Amino acid sequence: MKVLQAVIVFMLAVMLSACAVVRSGHDFDEKKVFLIESGKTSADGVVGLFGPPDNILRKPLEGVTAYIYKNMTNSFIGIPIIPGAAIITLGKAKNTGFQLTIMFSEGSDGQLLVSSYELLELNERIFE
Repeated sequence: MKVLQAVIVFMLAVMLSACAVVRSGHDFDEKKVFLIESGKTSADGVVGLFGPPDNILRKPLEGVTAYIYKNMTNSFIGIPIIPGAAIITLGKAKNTGFQLTIMFSEGSDGQLLVSSYELLELNERIFE
């Protein structure tokens, strides 16, 4: 019986050595997206709703700034090729979560105002 338990523990250790769950971005309330008003909500107002963005992109020639918020979970399920060496694995990754992209343009007073926004939901299937 002890041999069987040892084999089960060893197999679980080998299988789980190649599994991971990683979060990226930060939690934000997707329901607050409906509080954004194009042409009215400022960059400061957006930061007040969602906190500082995960990324800021600028298109200087067009005078456009984009704030990107991510709330993602990245999962990986794999099997190590060499037992105990999780660096060399075969497996499948899955990404789920939301990405909010808010585009700003400069208003007449020089303040950044929302010109458009998009909320994307990513829900990849791990096995097809």
